[in-house]
Amino acid sequence: MDFADAKFRTLVAQLAPAIIRIGGTAVDYSYYFPDAPYLVGGINDCPACGSGASRIGDAMLTQVFDFIAATDMSLLWDVNGRTRVGTGPWDPSLNFTAMAKHLNAQYGGKVDYAYSVGNEPNLWSKPTPSAEQLAHDAVAMVDELKSYDIGKKVFGPSWAGVSSSSAASYLPIAHAGGVTGYTVHDYRE
Repeated sequence: MDFADAKFRTLVAQLAPAIIRIGGTAVDYSYYFPDAPYLVGGINDCPACGSGASRIGDAMLTQVFDFIAATDMSLLWDVNGRTRVGTGPWDPSLNFTAMAKHLNAQYGGKVDYAYSVGNEPNLWSKPTPSAEQLAHDAVAMVDELKSYDIGKKVFGPSWAGVSSSSAASYLPIAHAGGVTGYTVHDYRE
């Protein structure tokens, strides 16, 4: 999308207040490289990151966050949840910390942000991290955000359907760790 397009911004601003979600399958294959260009209408491939991976750079972040500010929207940004070893813990230092530092320097306190660690981990990760691990990942995001002024709300893990036992395992850890909530995608017809 061309987030700088004036007509697009005018149309979206009419929907305020609302939440824009930047997420989906692509986020779990997106990696932050500060100097990566923003290719409007294209994918900024990252062959070194793996098949189908793309790069997010400061140019794209500027477009997205300026768009959010100009349209008076809130933002829910899913960040790459695959930056882990196997089913172990998500590690913000592998992909999120540098991006958070840039966002804080450029937009700290100016936009209402919320985050989620990953999108549909029960579809891309085999074996899937446990519900407990996913809760600890969300708490790690809460802890990471404490040193920045770029939003404190964390949702997770954008499950593609969730069992009651997984929810029961996730919620106590997430609640105790300050996680705002969790999201579930329902694909039933």
